[in-house]
Amino acid sequence: MKRFILPLLWGILSGLLFMGSTGFAKEKPSLSASRMTLKAGDSAFIVLQENPNNLVSWSVTSGKKCISLDSPVNYGEQIITAKKPGTAKLVARVGSSRYRCTIRIKKAKGAKNIVLTASQIKKAGIRTSGTVKIPGSFRYKKKTYKITAIAPDCLGKKTKMRKLVISKNIRLIGSGAFNNCTGLRQVTLPGRLRYLGTAVFYKCSSLTTVKLPASMRSIGLNLFDSCKSLTQVSFADGIRSLPTSTFNHCQGLRTVKLSSTLTYIGKKAFYECVSLTQITIPDSVTSIHPQFFSGSDTNFTDGKTTFLWRGQTYTSCAALLQAMPK
Repeated sequence: MKRFILPLLWGILSGLLFMGSTGFAKEKPSLSASRMTLKAGDSAFIVLQENPNNLVSWSVTSGKKCISLDSPVNYGEQIITAKKPGTAKLVARVGSSRYRCTIRIKKAKGAKNIVLTASQIKKAGIRTSGTVKIPGSFRYKKKTYKITAIAPDCLGKKTKMRKLVISKNIRLIGSGAFNNCTGLRQVTLPGRLRYLGTAVFYKCSSLTTVKLPASMRSIGLNLFDSCKSLTQVSFADGIRSLPTSTFNHCQGLRTVKLSSTLTYIGKKAFYECVSLTQITIPDSVTSIHPQFFSGSDTNFTDGKTTFLWRGQTYTSCAALLQAMPK
């Protein structure tokens, strides 16, 4: 797996250095699975969710011959390959915190479960222009492979892609999976999807509308950054944190329906959303970064944008923040 690195990474990091009282999500990091069962030959994707771009060290503390890891250090997304039957214990470490997963590997039998990577696109018979369909499974050299996740940067920079349809079997999509697909206009996300990584749709400048399914539990930073044609986004209940720069530079965004389970809105979440004249913030939100809208000025007001929260209307970020619980 080639780690997806954005040229604007410095911007993400600088946003995380702000240490305001409402600057960070209250959600604690957690692994997308604490237990897994795989077959020898399978690959699987595991994610440290709600991890604000901190480096994660991965290690196998027992059963080292049973599994292999794609990378010992990354930003919280790991591909595991099952090698032989047995039990392995995986640990993700961020600073002094530890997050653990127990992985049981059985004998190889039947179809293999895999994480779709860029090198497997041709084998899977997936076209990269026009309407792109990512199937739940495919046959290659008389073997069946089931796709359960999409690896980081898997289909990035496919500028001739126009429509994207993803199989219902896929639950995790890695960082930058469809970044810079500048011709992409329409996306159908699977109803079982649980995680979208950092900048999955970064600079998909033709994308107009997106509906996130109720199964969603976590999204990464800069998810729709620089999607300048995006006009409408709908979040079903389930998402609890809107991270840094979710809609950064989405100048065409007019309507956004936020999850009623949302508790936190991060820095620059709506930066330069100049067409968004009203934001209805769910009553569940109790923490907002001071620069969630302007990106720089806590007292920002443009005379056009209003913020609705708990039955009250606020005409500036400062007024809204003052009303928030301390």
